[in-house]
Amino acid sequence: MSSVLSRSSNMSGMKREKTEQAEKTKRTGWGNLSVCLIFSVCFVFSLLTGCRTYTLDGGARNLNRPSFRGAPGHNLAGECVEGFDPSIDYFPDKVSPKHARIYSVSYHGHYKVVRLNPPRTDQEENPVADTMVLVQCGTSAPSLRGDLAGATIIETPVRTIAANDNIDVAFINRLGQAERLVAIGGREVYNEQIRRRWDEKKLASIGFAWHEAPNLEVVLAYQPDVLFMRRAVLTQTEAMRVARRLGVKAAPTLARSESTYLAAAEWIKYIALFLNEERRAEEVFSRVEEECTRIRNLAVAGTDKPRAIWVNYEGGGFWRTARSPYDLRAHYLEDAGAINPLADEHSLISGRLSTEQLLKLAGDADYWITENHTIQGWPDKIYLQQFKAYRTGRIYHHQKRTNFEVPAYDWYETGAERPGLVLKDLSALFHPELFPGHTQLFFETLKTEER
Repeated sequence: MSSVLSRSSNMSGMKREKTEQAEKTKRTGWGNLSVCLIFSVCFVFSLLTGCRTYTLDGGARNLNRPSFRGAPGHNLAGECVEGFDPSIDYFPDKVSPKHARIYSVSYHGHYKVVRLNPPRTDQEENPVADTMVLVQCGTSAPSLRGDLAGATIIETPVRTIAANDNIDVAFINRLGQAERLVAIGGREVYNEQIRRRWDEKKLASIGFAWHEAPNLEVVLAYQPDVLFMRRAVLTQTEAMRVARRLGVKAAPTLARSESTYLAAAEWIKYIALFLNEERRAEEVFSRVEEECTRIRNLAVAGTDKPRAIWVNYEGGGFWRTARSPYDLRAHYLEDAGAINPLADEHSLISGRLSTEQLLKLAGDADYWITENHTIQGWPDKIYLQQFKAYRTGRIYHHQKRTNFEVPAYDWYETGAERPGLVLKDLSALFHPELFPGHTQLFFETLKTEER
């Protein structure tokens, strides 16, 4: 498991990681793996090292599939259709993304067409469009012709789920469907109930998404109805194709590639499409949206706007900064009623600045947000003391809700699917008069004297 800095590699050091991953792809030959090879590797691995044995709780493998006849009054979250009638709309509950830009969905009576079209950014240098057809169980799949040619068919509602990114696990849990999980990235999950299931060997490990592709050997062993697979680097894209060729129903997830916090949080609707839980997802996200709107309106109404930056130390005298309009951290600063002196509307990536450049542009910033929970390795105090935020003790990290022993970070779970909590924390920092008595949930003062 990586450190906090490694977890933030979405926006820092991504090119270096992609190069390493591309080289790894060449060496391992993901694109040429076959079913026989994968099962052979799994067999040999089990002989040499032994395999972790899992038991499934919650009856996820054996969820009953009651039948349903007629026109449903709500989406069928557990039933299969009996006596399919193509004239009936089997999805009366529908969703459509308002903020998310990467995925879309259209409804066609008994099936849904989900399309992904990720933009070209520093996180997605090689965008790959994707189309999935989600078919209500008990009905007929459409012909995959025309614009559906090559699409992946997945039957809904899915009964068993594997997911290799904790933000997707958080969405599944928020929808009340955590019992459908059969595999997750690993033990490093902040939610105690889910981590306890892993400790009890009731959840398999498939590896976390930000370092490598999921362990397809484990996925093949459990055959989940869907594998929610975060696609962030080239090896994962190829591994998704390999997984599909092997019969795994892989569905890419790209919440972390959205440019605003509401767009990222709206991926709960995407997850809900596979569960037929659109009604619940709409209710959950509406509350999230209302909370964010209320806090933002309070925070931006005032004329007194402090200067605030979001900067992480990369090493070697360089910093990664939130300055692009495609960086959700920059949106947090703006919506919390602050002025970001590093903002650059023409920037498509997270800005990489030297200490001298950062000092010139933002040395007078009133607040400094970072995900580094320690200043170990930072430049010498002779440089740091030139920053106003350092001198006044207003540098804050967002790792307050972190279990460093595991390690597990709620910032990437609750912080991602409940952005209103983050926005309120920041607004209370910048405008304490608006939120008297507020207790910070995610942020706390960075200790600047430890070396």
